[in-house]
Amino acid sequence: MITSNIGKMFLDAYNEEYGTGYDARTFFLEQFYPLFFDQNKYMMTAGNSPLENPKLSWDDMINGKKPYETPEQRKSRFDKLIKKIEESDADASIARGYPSLDVAATTSGQVTDMRLSSSQEEIYASWIGDALGVGVQGGFSILF
Repeated sequence: MITSNIGKMFLDAYNEEYGTGYDARTFFLEQFYPLFFDQNKYMMTAGNSPLENPKLSWDDMINGKKPYETPEQRKSRFDKLIKKIEESDADASIARGYPSLDVAATTSGQVTDMRLSSSQEEIYASWIGDALGVGVQGGFSILF
């Protein structure tokens, strides 16, 4: 998928620029997740992934009506995401920009009944690639 390709291109450029040898998984775990998600407010939407589903009440947290999640709660969400990536087929809930696996789903604009094979490396790269896009209404991203 395009988000994975963009993520891989970024990672190649990053590794060249900084003299590192990150693969997508290691970069996601060591650099990406702490910066984008291990904060009170996420830097990007996590869509239907375990990081944000069950849905977080961002407005209530920002307005002080509800406390932000604790580091322990964020760690629990993170662990669920990693487990799902390592044990499940790539779908819209763990691979950014990917289709739903349910051909009758109403929550995806990219529903397919085609069998798409994706490695864990591509799934992690999809998060990096999606972060380089601009999110617009309806869960779509403009990718550069």
